[in-house]
Amino acid sequence: MKGFTRILLIASTSLVISTGIVQATHMSDEKIHERTAPVAKVTTAKMAAMAAAEEAKNAAPAVRTGEAIYGSMCISCHGTGLANAPKLHDTEAWAPLLEGGIDALVSSAKTGKNVMPPMGTCGDCSDDELKSAIEYMSSNAEKTEATN
Repeated sequence: MKGFTRILLIASTSLVISTGIVQATHMSDEKIHERTAPVAKVTTAKMAAMAAAEEAKNAAPAVRTGEAIYGSMCISCHGTGLANAPKLHDTEAWAPLLEGGIDALVSSAKTGKNVMPPMGTCGDCSDDELKSAIEYMSSNAEKTEATN
């Protein structure tokens, strides 16, 4: 009886496998792809977004003009003369500063002067942008002086 059961078991197993009644469908390429595709898409999208954010963070920002920096960062003090800041069109206030040269003015702006904090209110300005803003403010003083 034992031998008959064994033969019957082997025969029925062979029949089931050969007819495809039992298949390892959980290991088919389609099922594997189905289980991993959503994870791969989410991970890929997330990684791409993180890479784009990192790239944007490390990318050099567009250089702002002196006029734009003045209008957004410097005008609150240099437009009103707050705390004795030389105003945009105040040729008397800018004249002694201009004698030291533009590099001295950039250095002064970077380190701060009197109540002006280092970099003024433009903590993210590059040296070139600071120079551009100073040139914009001081060139207007020179133009105003030339027209008087």
